[in-house]
Amino acid sequence: MSEFSAQDSPKHHLIEDVVSTAVELGFAVVQEVAAETLIKKPGLSLKEFTKLLDQYIQKQREKSN
Repeated sequence: MSEFSAQDSPKHHLIEDVVSTAVELGFAVVQEVAAETLIKKPGLSLKEFTKLLDQYIQKQREKSN
């Protein structure tokens, strides 16, 4: 058994904490983008917002490369 798969290992708990923090950060970013988008484009559909969010993510990926 890998030391990463032992659920009571310190590394497993650390990985869970990192994943949880990353998810929280992701939600915060989506909420921020949503708030800004709704100010600029009230009444935007979920499909349109998802497209804008995909474009935002792509821009962030390009910046990091």
